[in-house]
Amino acid sequence: MRRSSMAAAALMTLLLGPTTARLHAQLPISVGLGGGTSLPLGSFGDDVSPGWRALGTLGLEVPIIPIGVRLDAAYDRFSVNRALVGASGSPSGSRRVASFTVNATYRLLPLPLLTPYLIAGGGSYNVGCGGGVSCQSQTSFGWNGGAGLKFGALGIHAFAEARYHHVNVSGTSVQFVPVTVGLMF
Repeated sequence: MRRSSMAAAALMTLLLGPTTARLHAQLPISVGLGGGTSLPLGSFGDDVSPGWRALGTLGLEVPIIPIGVRLDAAYDRFSVNRALVGASGSPSGSRRVASFTVNATYRLLPLPLLTPYLIAGGGSYNVGCGGGVSCQSQTSFGWNGGAGLKFGALGIHAFAEARYHHVNVSGTSVQFVPVTVGLMF
């Protein structure tokens, strides 16, 4: 009798887990936190080493429409490899990029546990220095685009994505690709 009760409970858990994931996926508003690594590109990559990223996000999606909106606040930090042109101090500090962007998302072929998506948008990027390096902090418009995957199973809602970011500052550009993983609530 106990075995059949335990088997029934296990079966219910397996059956209700995906249902819970589907219900969560249908909620129009979600909040997420993520982090990962940021890979610098171009001349920016000559000056800094790969860094880290912290991300907070607020998403709005309607289940029957594949297009959504996401507001992202992110902070990327890179260690400086060499003295920056026009900077004072030794190259023992960091470069940082703080951004607030508005992004459109497009869900591709939703599968039961995985949903691939495209994401692109633009917003405000503040590029500056920290630590032993000082430079002029600048706020400029920038844009981004990339792709990701959403996972949903047994009450866990996660995402993984990579996006190219481009922002023009002081006659040059800052380009980087953060690879981010996170959880949605």
